[in-house]
Amino acid sequence: ALINGFLRVTIPGSPERRGGMNDAKSDENAVIFTKNHADEFAAVQTYIETYIGNRMAAQNQPQQVIHDAAPDVADQIRKLASLRDEGILTEEEFQTKKAALLA
Repeated sequence: ALINGFLRVTIPGSPERRGGMNDAKSDENAVIFTKNHADEFAAVQTYIETYIGNRMAAQNQPQQVIHDAAPDVADQIRKLASLRDEGILTEEEFQTKKAALLA
């Protein structure tokens, strides 16, 4: 009765494991916790789910088409950096787009 729950994080492209506590004990993507830490793990779960939801919502937003004069490259890079800092873009996505703007 020392174990009260577990939090399993799956990674896209990896085989998804399903199962209970016994399976979680051998799953490298699962963290087992006790009742004393249930509130903290619930907060972590909420944070992760919110982050994923926000990221998916951002990816589903229609792209804005700019027909005016080309915006300032430095301003575009600042905006991309802001999106990276908010977690909407990964560092790799930021660097790729930045290189394209500077080319």
